[in-house]
Amino acid sequence: MTLIQASSLDDLMEVVHHSSMMREGVLPVGNTTRIRRHSANPNPAHLLSLSKMNQILELNPEEQTCVVEPGVSLESLNLAAKEFNLELGVASPHAKEGTLGGLFLSGELSLAFSLYGPPRDQVLGGKWLLADGTLIQSGGQVVKNVAGYDTTRLLLGSRGRLAICLNLCLRLKPSSRHAQWGLIEPGAPTPFPTLQNIDYLFQAHPEAPTCFRADEAIFTPDMASHICTHEDGTQQLQATLNNFASNPHRYHSARACDLDVNLGPTDFLGKIQGTSSPLCPERAIAFPRKEESTWLQKIQEACAPESPPFGGPIIT
Repeated sequence: MTLIQASSLDDLMEVVHHSSMMREGVLPVGNTTRIRRHSANPNPAHLLSLSKMNQILELNPEEQTCVVEPGVSLESLNLAAKEFNLELGVASPHAKEGTLGGLFLSGELSLAFSLYGPPRDQVLGGKWLLADGTLIQSGGQVVKNVAGYDTTRLLLGSRGRLAICLNLCLRLKPSSRHAQWGLIEPGAPTPFPTLQNIDYLFQAHPEAPTCFRADEAIFTPDMASHICTHEDGTQQLQATLNNFASNPHRYHSARACDLDVNLGPTDFLGKIQGTSSPLCPERAIAFPRKEESTWLQKIQEACAPESPPFGGPIIT
């Protein structure tokens, strides 16, 4: 397996054309920080890195949107948007070394799920290259875009198996000006009468305090005693994201009772558990997935029926 770097559309077209001629599968990636979760059984002849396609093409503070190439990092986008008191509504691992293309196409978690929804909800549209060299555009560049089938979400969930991302149009959020952080020591009772106004609720590891952010909450005396500084809160956030990044497995569950802080980092609002074990509760969804979707091959054939699919043939 070889790694090929691309820095332009022409580079991508050349690689895709050569891949089609030689009947070889090529898998688009960023910096490969999330490659272990991209596919159940990846079998490409080549990895095609888009990390050098890393330009912010447009940043519109009035519309609170931006257009970025897939190699842009979450950290660099937030740094550029900070000038306008904006940020991307995502709190995900690999903010510095990972790419936004990898973040959105790999189905990465976000600790801001309760506040802004999953990462894919921040994507308005994008431009894509199919395996047969066809260029397509999905979605739009405005927030109120409801025309037609939402092809963007289908492509975002494909982990690069359906199309190469050329750029993404993203919605931005106003940065919090009055972030209220708090810590609860391990084993201490939770002081919240309700989780309605809790934006973040997570724990980095079993010995760490539970950390929360509640920007709009009115703090009762019991809650106020847990208030911490912005620096302490963001430090706990970064530690939790780092631990999710270093754990080889995670699972998502619809039930909070499936979470076990003794296994690793925990996002209580998103109901996501990081762990070193591939085992997970019966009704939870494990990542990386053990098998590909039964629909993937059919969708690949519909997108580019005469070309080898991105990522190589499906192994069953």
